[in-house]
This record gives sequence, C-alpha cells and structure tokens, in this order.
Amino acid sequence: MKIIIAPDKYKGSLSAEEVANIIGGVIKQYVPDAGVIKFPMADGGEGTSAILGKHFGAEKLNVAVHGPLMRMRMASYYYASKKKEAYIEMAEASGLQLLSAAERNGLIANTYGTGELIKDAIKRGASHIILCIGGSATNDAGTAMANALEYIFQDVEGKAFIPNGETLSQIATIIPPEINYFNRVKVTVLTDVRNPLYGYEGAAYVYGPQKGLSDEECEIVDRGFRHLAKLIKSDFGFSIDEQSGAGAAGGLGGGATFFLNAQLKEGANYISKLLEIEKHVASADWVISGEGKLDSQSLEGKVVTEMYRLAQNFSKPLLLLVGKNDLGDLLKKQFLKTRIFSLTDVAGSEAEAMNQSELMLKQAVKQWVESM
Repeated sequence: MKIIIAPDKYKGSLSAEEVANIIGGVIKQYVPDAGVIKFPMADGGEGTSAILGKHFGAEKLNVAVHGPLMRMRMASYYYASKKKEAYIEMAEASGLQLLSAAERNGLIANTYGTGELIKDAIKRGASHIILCIGGSATNDAGTAMANALEYIFQDVEGKAFIPNGETLSQIATIIPPEINYFNRVKVTVLTDVRNPLYGYEGAAYVYGPQKGLSDEECEIVDRGFRHLAKLIKSDFGFSIDEQSGAGAAGGLGGGATFFLNAQLKEGANYISKLLEIEKHVASADWVISGEGKLDSQSLEGKVVTEMYRLAQNFSKPLLLLVGKNDLGDLLKKQFLKTRIFSLTDVAGSEAEAMNQSELMLKQAVKQWVESM
C-alpha cells in the first residue's frame, strides 16, 4: 500500500512537518509494510519558506530589518546559492505575528522590512525570489517595501515619505529607482487567498478588522487602494487591481506585480508542482492531507483543496485530518469521496484538541487505520 501524506500546518499547534511525521509514524506502527511518502505542504502563508528551503537544501540567513512598526528586529529567509534562488516570507519582517493584540494597527504598519529582505537576497546574487505573502500586519499595497527598494513616493508638495495604509491616498508622485533590480531578477509571489485589491471582498474590508481596523478605517484604506491603483494606471499604464489575489497581504499581491514585476501564483498549487507531488499521487492507494481548521477559506486555493484536486484527478481516496471542521453543509458538495476526521471530535472539545494536538492526531489516525 502506497500512501501520500501532504498536510498543511495546524496553525498555533503543529508544523506541517510535524503533522506529516506523526501521521506517517502511526501508519507505520499499524501497517508496517505501507509505503509512506511525506510532503509537508504550505500555501504561501507562514512556514512556506522553511518547507521550500529544506526541500532545496537552502541556507537559512538572518538579517536585521525594520518590523511592521519600524522597530529593528532579526528576520530570516532561505537562500539556495547553487540555484541562486531565495525563499522569503513577508511575515518574517512585516507579519501580524510580530505584534501583540494591542499593537495591531493596519493604518500605520508597513512592509519596509520585507523590502530589506528582498534587497539582501538580490545583493547575494539571487536571480529568482519566491515571496510568500501570508500573515501580514499591513495595508500599504507593498509601497513601503518598494521604498526600501529605492522607489520614491511624494505628496502634492513634493515631500518624500514612506507610505502606509493611512497615507496611500496622499501619494501624488511615484519615482521608480534609477536601477530597476527586477529587469534581471524574477519574482514569484505565492498567495493563499484570492481577494481583489479593493471593494467589500477586498483587502481592507475582509482582513482589516483582524489588523485592528475599525469600519471607518477600513474605508480609509480601501480608498487608498483605489487611489494607488488609479495613479499607477494613469502614470505608468499598469493595472495592479486586475489579478485574483491582488488583495493578498494588505494589497501586497497587487503592488508586487508593479513594484517587483512579479507573477502571482496560488501557493498550494505552485508548491505541489514544485515538489512534483502529482506523479506520486498517480500511483498511490491513499492520499492524506489536513489543516488546523476546515472552513470556507479552505476552498480558496488552500492545501486541502489542492490535494483534493489531485486525488480527484486520479480517482484516489482522500483522508483529511483537521483540527476542527467548520465547513458544515458545504462539506458534501466540496469534498466528494473524502473521509474527514476532526481532532476536536476525537478530543471532545476544541480546547483539548489544541492542548493535546499530537495525541489527538495519533488517535485520529489510529481510528482511520482501524476502520479501513
């Protein structure tokens, strides 16, 4: 029996690698002759760069950068010198995880530090940068990142400033750098959401509240996104608001297409292709995936959706091991021929599932093996 194990992380509990190892260990314990192949997965959110870095044998580098509130901090990224490829997570420099709940302020947090990480990779000789943009604290559409990369932003009086979510509407002039790194450096941006740049399904209204924004502040940021898109369109003939995922990471998805000449890709699909998982699924007897919470966002290009797509393509049975199942009535419509075990159901409560995640995951895998 050949089993492919390709889970996402259980956020706040277990890494994707830990989940894969636990599942594989229990299976080998009860089915010793099973052929288990593990692919810890990610979708462009936190943990993606580590997975790519380990897979390609990249070196982990530490760099002093400005955090989302411009305090200096150490941030890391991975660099594969032979491939001249860098794997960078914006959350390392500009992430929500870096701020306490009281510090979250989507009006003033910025992406300057992300630009510093990119600049460091370019100085080391990177010819391809894979930028993972989940988990942002920011709403500046990547303008502060661009400022760190020598773009200049001026107001109507010609005064230069570092933009943030509150001041996007004050940008009157954008001056590109004299030397544009991105004529020779390829940038691929991995997103884990499909939201547009602005509007009620856009970055500000959907994700602003978790970054500390009130309804009125969400409106300010949304106007800023519209202003920036209009300015770039009129001055450079470039649209930052047309691609799916432009609203990812507080508009960094859209901004990166202009400032970095980047290509936007759905993270889970891109990584599954990079790891060549499909050819293993084709000959598998079972495919196993999972994530911390199965809900409506899981349907927006997340790891479990990608693994479901691959399993369906080859008519393979799929097992999803999830921390909590909140999908409700959508479940049967979205995941045909799929078995789902919830750690919350196994534990009896969400709190217990979180506190005893490793034990509950082992019990869930054991229950599945016994029911085969």
